[in-house]
Amino acid sequence: MKKQKVYLYDGTFDGLLCCIYHFYKDRDPLAEICIQYRQSSFFLEEKKIVTNTKNAQIVSDAICQKISQESLYDIYYAFLSDKNGKEMAILDYVRMGFRVGKAIRCHLTDRRVKIMLDLCERTVRERHRMLGLLRFQRKKNVLYARIEPDCDILPLIHSHFQKRISSEYWVIHDTKRNKAVIYDKKVCRMVEVSKDEIIEDKKDDYFEVLWKIYHKKMAISERRNLKLQMAHMPKKYWKNLTELQEKSVDNLKNFL
Repeated sequence: MKKQKVYLYDGTFDGLLCCIYHFYKDRDPLAEICIQYRQSSFFLEEKKIVTNTKNAQIVSDAICQKISQESLYDIYYAFLSDKNGKEMAILDYVRMGFRVGKAIRCHLTDRRVKIMLDLCERTVRERHRMLGLLRFQRKKNVLYARIEPDCDILPLIHSHFQKRISSEYWVIHDTKRNKAVIYDKKVCRMVEVSKDEIIEDKKDDYFEVLWKIYHKKMAISERRNLKLQMAHMPKKYWKNLTELQEKSVDNLKNFL
């Protein structure tokens, strides 16, 4: 009798697709898919899955053909969520999808479909929120924005800003995951960035002060509703909002 396997992968989407490939190819009794397995067990055997773009493409094509292109998008968004156990939830969804095909989207009461759509919605919701909350600050000749999202939404938001700020150099830095998107007025590139590589200036700059004045002028004190504000913009995002940082707007006179 085979021991149950724990697949170890590199944390990439292609890596996860390769895990699905080997699950079907090797017919392993699979207990878990994770980046790093910390709990050893006599009844479980670790198996390292090497990322192979060809195998990943085979699985991607199979999902589009046997289920749908929309389901592949759902799977990708679910993968970018921050929930533990998302890998096995995706595998369960794919297994069901290969059996029922496009009709899987009609099975909204099925636990596997519900979990998948909840993961997907979590990522979609944070992406939408971040498009409105992200703030750029000018660092010399580059616009810089720092984010710390729960979900890994950096791959989902850079095209939005590439279209809207195409004439500037800019960086969106996910400090939680130590990576950034860098735009050079032509293309966006995803790079790994350590915490020490981007050092923020302590002094307010012109761009930052303007954001604070805009927020102050637009706010109507009589309509201030902190409870509603926190519902639309959770407090965990406040520290990265320029206009809510506790610094005086009086520094504007230094730039005029």
